[in-house]
Amino acid sequence: MKLKSLMTEKIHLHIKKAGLAAPQEKEVYSLIEETIHIRILDAVLEKLPADKHEEFLEKFHREPDDLKLMAYLRHHIADVEKHLKATFSKLEREILKDLNL
Repeated sequence: MKLKSLMTEKIHLHIKKAGLAAPQEKEVYSLIEETIHIRILDAVLEKLPADKHEEFLEKFHREPDDLKLMAYLRHHIADVEKHLKATFSKLEREILKDLNL
């Protein structure tokens, strides 16, 4: 799954509403995508057993959009979807708060 597709409509609307020039808007999207990537990956590694980190990171590095990664995570992390959804919801609130500044 592409990280940009994880951005909610609320985030897109706030960015568009800011009326930034194209280069600045591109930079904002880039920063948000990077933040999402780091925070979601951190959330995964926080719950994934330490002895599975290297294996997961190798798989993720080879094919970050591979849907089999979720199956792998489901196998090793209880309620992984719930954990990721909570992480993303919190991150979305933080991003929206920052965009309102």
